[in-house]
Amino acid sequence: MPDKTNSLGFHTVASQNIHKCICLGSLLPELSSPFSGVAPEAVLGQSTGIKERKTIMSVKSQKLIHVLVAIVCSGVLTQLQAVSPPPDGGYPNDTTAEGHSALRSLTTGVGNTAIGAFSLFSVSTGNFNTAVGAGSLDLNTGDNNTGIGTAALLFNNAGNRNTAVGTAALEFNTTGGGNTADGAFAFTSNTTGGSNTAVGNLALEHNMTGENNTATGSNALGQNTTGNSNTATGVEALLSNTTGAQNTATGAGALGSNLSGNGNTACGTDALLHNNADANTATGNGALFNNTTGSDNTAVGAAALHDNVAGSDNTAVGILALTTNNGGFDNTGIGSGALEFNLSGANNTAIGFNALADNTAGDDNTATGVVALVSNTTGAANTANGYQALFHNTTGFQNTAIGMNALVANVDGAHNVAVGASALLTNNGGSQNTAIGAGALSEVTTGSSNVALGQTAGGAATTGSNNVYIGANMTGNSMDNNACYIASIFGQTSGG
Repeated sequence: MPDKTNSLGFHTVASQNIHKCICLGSLLPELSSPFSGVAPEAVLGQSTGIKERKTIMSVKSQKLIHVLVAIVCSGVLTQLQAVSPPPDGGYPNDTTAEGHSALRSLTTGVGNTAIGAFSLFSVSTGNFNTAVGAGSLDLNTGDNNTGIGTAALLFNNAGNRNTAVGTAALEFNTTGGGNTADGAFAFTSNTTGGSNTAVGNLALEHNMTGENNTATGSNALGQNTTGNSNTATGVEALLSNTTGAQNTATGAGALGSNLSGNGNTACGTDALLHNNADANTATGNGALFNNTTGSDNTAVGAAALHDNVAGSDNTAVGILALTTNNGGFDNTGIGSGALEFNLSGANNTAIGFNALADNTAGDDNTATGVVALVSNTTGAANTANGYQALFHNTTGFQNTAIGMNALVANVDGAHNVAVGASALLTNNGGSQNTAIGAGALSEVTTGSSNVALGQTAGGAATTGSNNVYIGANMTGNSMDNNACYIASIFGQTSGG
């Protein structure tokens, strides 16, 4: 049959089609066709003879189906032959090379693709490598590497299973394996580090031997050299880390200055930015921002523990909680502004909006409630539970106030106990008073060592001392001293 040329310039030859079908059958002897040994012309002319071979075809139907598929595929491929002349670049062993000195040293390697001058220049027996870009994988001898971009994986020697996308990505990798770099100069200095992932411009740029690191974002983990098992997500996250391990930073600049600190978690822009210590957790923009040597701190909320430098074992939950704490330790602040201005105070617990907000150096205080102990500065061992409890206390110590406005006006009085709303409401400098009941000893200002039990008990007392008021509404007098009021017997004459 004569050659035919279609409109696209492709050549087809009918007789060659039949011969190719028969050849395909011979390539699969276990799938031998009933057409074997039959001349091509006989195959074309015996449409009626097919009926006579039904028995054979039914026996070999499954094999025949495979052969027919091969025949159809061969015919289609012949109809769609490549353009003429065929492109260059195809070589034995499924090898593709295009560019000056690409794959120049190849001997027995299989399935390699090199596109670009000097790409995969040194590979000889390595398999399944792909290099696209001038100098990509230039010195490679390993297997299963992919380098896309000028100088990508340039110096890789025996490293396997690496993927580098971007100019100079993983450029100096030599034997490290299982690395992924996506971005210009990403992971460019790595030599033997393995199982690292860098996505972003200059991500993990200086890593050399660190392993199991993940950096996503421009300059993320950019200075890391030997640190292991770090995760950085965000621009310049963990930027300065060199040897620190098991850190997690999420957010631009998070843990940005960390050098050797371990086991830290920072989530938020600039969280733990200056940290170089261990086991800190910061969640929120600027949380633990200035921490350098403090350890085992937890800050949740924007600017929580923001100014902490060396304090340890602190917990701050809420915006501005413990924000100015510097060297204080073992503090817990939960609520917006809780322990906001604490500097060196230790062992304090503040729960509620602005609770213990002004505390600077006071220790062992507990404040539960909105603005409880809000004005305390150096007072110690105080307990305030309730809205505005011990609100004005500054230096008073060992006071207990439970209830709304309990001991609200106390400034420097000590050893007072107030239980009930507005108990010891106006006490200023009085000490060693005990008031139990709503409004008990509510007018006392400087009186000391008074005891009142019951609603409004001792409610009239002001500056007197050493008085006892027992019973509801046993208010007494403002100037009482050493008096005793007991409900139901006060003013009664004793029998004798």
